[in-house]
Amino acid sequence: MSSFCVRAVRGTLPESHHEISAAVVDPGGRILAAVGAPDRMAIMRSAAKPFQALAAIESGALEAIGCSELDLALICASHNSEQYQVDGAVSLLHRCGGGEADLACGAHPSLLRSLGYYAPDEADDEVVLAPRSPLANNCVGKHSAMIATARHLGLPVDGYHREGHPVQVGCRDAVARACGVPPDRVREAVDGCAVRCFGVPVTAMARAYARLGAAASEPERVVRDAMTAHPAYVAGHRRLCTRLMAAYPGAVVAKVGAGGVYGAALPEPGLGIAIRVHDGNTVAAGVALLGVLASLDLLPGLGDRLSRYVRPAILNTRGHVVGHYEAAGSIAWK
Repeated sequence: MSSFCVRAVRGTLPESHHEISAAVVDPGGRILAAVGAPDRMAIMRSAAKPFQALAAIESGALEAIGCSELDLALICASHNSEQYQVDGAVSLLHRCGGGEADLACGAHPSLLRSLGYYAPDEADDEVVLAPRSPLANNCVGKHSAMIATARHLGLPVDGYHREGHPVQVGCRDAVARACGVPPDRVREAVDGCAVRCFGVPVTAMARAYARLGAAASEPERVVRDAMTAHPAYVAGHRRLCTRLMAAYPGAVVAKVGAGGVYGAALPEPGLGIAIRVHDGNTVAAGVALLGVLASLDLLPGLGDRLSRYVRPAILNTRGHVVGHYEAAGSIAWK
């Protein structure tokens, strides 16, 4: 077991543990703290969305459609499919020149159940979910930006999501620049929403987030400011990305990815953090991120402001708390 992990505790009994690789770096890629195997590959999944958005900005497509800060937050989002989020995303898609038939992403259940944190006394009254459809896919904002890019550059929209399409090549190149690796060293596969996803070392992913936080370029500043200005559109009710950015306005950017990855940027110290959970547990990824932030004393009062996320409950089928997740061990500055 590594010196830092996330463990599940049932009652008072340690039940399982999730091994972690993590890195904290500066915008130049200098490793300031690390644990596990930070040189191992992390498939960024949706944690790459802020950097895929850079490709759309740099193409001029988003300026051409009058993209707002809120629109850009949706482009970077993995949202709950809440009605207000989907209404915004549908408006964005139409302004990008697309419709439901153009979307390569399919439909899926809301992420609220799989990524939200519940307690027995919580009700769903404040959450209104949109009907399940491709328009309610958590990635619809990203797809809209890709459709807009294809149209703006005079490229075919059909197949915009496939390997070799210039839109996907542009996204890969933007991710590579942010991560500080050559494009041909970025590993590729197919994401859950059918577009390309990218594998890079954990340290390289952390560098991309450090650059985002430090606003190393004007497009990175625009993306950072959109996400921190509209955290409710990046994720939604009971989601850690939203709660963390809302609890520390402007001080942190956070973005989850499927398969147990998490990225975060801290603009003021100019740091980027990347988390990879080896067994792919996404709840553990959030606990690990908060554990790293707490161990390095990067955000004051974290345990009080986000206690539900620091030690998320394990519930039984009757909704009773029977255990919790917790970070174990520590990570230290080099």
